[in-house]
Amino acid sequence: MARDAESGAPSAATSLEFFSQISQTEWPQIPNPWAAGIAALLYQLEQTQWWPEADLAERQWRQTKAILQHAWATTPLYREIYGRAGLAPDDIRSRKDWQRLPVVDRSMLQAAGAAWRSDSPPQDHGALLQHFTSGSSGRPLHSISTTLTHLFKTALVLRQHQWAGRKLGCKAAFIEEVDGGAAAGIRHSGTWEKATEHVVRTGPALAISLRLDTATQLEQLRAFEPSYLIAYPSVIEALARHCLSHRISLPFLQQVGCFGEVLDPACRTLARQAWNVRIVDMYSAKEAGPIALQCPVHDCYHEQPEAMLVEILDADGRECRPGETGRVVLTSLHNFAAPLIRYEIGDLATRGRTCACGRTLPVIERILGRQRNMLRYPDGSARWPSLSETGFAAVFAQAGDMPPVQQFQLVQHSLARIEARLVTARPYTAAEEALLADYLHGEFGPHWQIDFSYPDAIARGPTGKFEDFLSHVAPEAMPPDAGPQEGDAA
Repeated sequence: MARDAESGAPSAATSLEFFSQISQTEWPQIPNPWAAGIAALLYQLEQTQWWPEADLAERQWRQTKAILQHAWATTPLYREIYGRAGLAPDDIRSRKDWQRLPVVDRSMLQAAGAAWRSDSPPQDHGALLQHFTSGSSGRPLHSISTTLTHLFKTALVLRQHQWAGRKLGCKAAFIEEVDGGAAAGIRHSGTWEKATEHVVRTGPALAISLRLDTATQLEQLRAFEPSYLIAYPSVIEALARHCLSHRISLPFLQQVGCFGEVLDPACRTLARQAWNVRIVDMYSAKEAGPIALQCPVHDCYHEQPEAMLVEILDADGRECRPGETGRVVLTSLHNFAAPLIRYEIGDLATRGRTCACGRTLPVIERILGRQRNMLRYPDGSARWPSLSETGFAAVFAQAGDMPPVQQFQLVQHSLARIEARLVTARPYTAAEEALLADYLHGEFGPHWQIDFSYPDAIARGPTGKFEDFLSHVAPEAMPPDAGPQEGDAA
């Protein structure tokens, strides 16, 4: 239950107001079966965050063994991997035994294809849901999950809203991928997001496309006046810098939420300087869902052990101690359709110490290696460089025998040149490159010189993460805006 920030008492303003399925029953609400399941999870999550660590670990281990047994019995990929390692189900009796299981990575899942999927997911876990993502790794991945998996993801997103003390009746703006049907990259909605739709009542929401430039995004925010703004940290940083340089205030803004990238301390400072607000971060991945949520009191992150087993491993594969940095390895505890077991996501993180907030959930001190760059233009503007999945697929649909991209990386070398690094079965022909160049010009603008290169592989960056877009153009190198400076917002 959400509580008042000052008194600690339950607050009606920050409580979840469910949609009632019984006519003329406005309060207390009797939710629909889907929302009732989420409410039941949230009730349990309110309790488990305070459990003794030993009790939490014991329950998590029971669920971990259940997903392992299922994957071993029904998923060809894991049968093959564990068979090659000479392991059988009965060999894994403890967390120490667990570390004998081989780690898998994105390339292994990508190569496995259908062999990664369970041949008999439990029927009562609901419908199969499709997910297509390249993430920041530049390796396209097709994963599936179930309605049950979505139930847990939804509950954890709502848990974050509660931890952040957000009043769901207020306005919220999201800067994200907006589908092509939205006029001018703008979409209005009566609900904040999929996690709230048909579940809890919210105020109106505005989705603003990542592809709009910073000034246009800011114009939309000022017109909508949201209490909450949720976006990638690099987007927040660009907006904050623009506001500071143009002396623009956003007096309506109460809090900023971030996801999808490393949140640098400098970004938190910029948000305070520009808008006098706190940033609340979520560590998540499209194929896995929420991994860790920022503590309601401090800037560290609490893992979500009710849904995810998170390991932070050193170079020798041992669990890192507090203060040590290592590789993040995930096991999703409720995806029985395409199990993620000891999945190395490609991030680095620092193990944290027990949090002073009193929650017993494991702590991540800092997450590294997920920073993306903005695409910078000659006029001084910056835009988000992500590519449309449907547009990318359309190129290959009209190209005939054009082999698929196994890995890609776009590199901005100057204000006029982008290099497209592609790992493919063979280099593309001039005609095929022209199709891709036309697509990139349509996404980013016609003035770019697009050069193609075909490395055997794309190396990790200095933070240990693959980046699908890199900019070698520093913000300080861009020409100043030509337009006049704006005064403070009214």
